[in-house]
Amino acid sequence: MKTATDYGIPLKPRGRVIKPVVLDLDSPEGQARLMQAAHRVMRRHYLVLASLARK
Repeated sequence: MKTATDYGIPLKPRGRVIKPVVLDLDSPEGQARLMQAAHRVMRRHYLVLASLARK
């Protein structure tokens, strides 16, 4: 099933689906997991975030 218009750009198939879990942000482990996820998103989408910051 196609989920997006390609506009001439080759699209990679989606990876595995990760189910949401309950995360306790009051614990140090929960806070660490949240920060790890934020850093992962920032690393993966660095160029997009940088171009949006320049606008």
